[in-house]
Amino acid sequence: ISAGLWTFDGSGGLEFVLDQNDAGKVQALAGSGTYSVTPDGRVKMTLPALGESFVSYLVGANRALLVNAGPSASLGALEPRDPGVFTDASLSGNYVLGTVAAPTSASSFEWGVVKSTIPGKLDGTAGSVSASRGLVPLGSFSDTFAVSPEGRAPLGNGAAVVYLISPSKAIVADMTPGQANPTISSLQK
Repeated sequence: ISAGLWTFDGSGGLEFVLDQNDAGKVQALAGSGTYSVTPDGRVKMTLPALGESFVSYLVGANRALLVNAGPSASLGALEPRDPGVFTDASLSGNYVLGTVAAPTSASSFEWGVVKSTIPGKLDGTAGSVSASRGLVPLGSFSDTFAVSPEGRAPLGNGAAVVYLISPSKAIVADMTPGQANPTISSLQK
């Protein structure tokens, strides 16, 4: 799985910063590349730093479905984040947590409720469900975070990275080293 920030300059250049968990191998990736858009909304992205190309299809203003056209099969979505600068206070209030991307049948689907009433601190209750274990309450948790101006917030225990899309929506990527079946979850008010 991968989650991150893609910045398109409107003139065929792009930059990216990604957190990736490839079957337990966790790494941060960054680089630049090029893109071109056809009149029907097909976008081809060439990313030399990754050694791969991606194709995306525009589905609305600044929204696209992403397909990896290189040696690794993947599917994802691109959506705009709120303009401006994020802070720890941008991630505050009550949220619902739920898995949106589980790359293998062995992956668990997680659910929960999360709140942040003190800037830089998350508390919540979660559970998971999988074909092999059924419904499993995971209990309560508490963690710290620090939000970058771009909206990236690694959790204090290092097991996940949160990417804020807006103060009411974020993506949570499982960055647990050795986790062979990582997931991406949505955090929404």
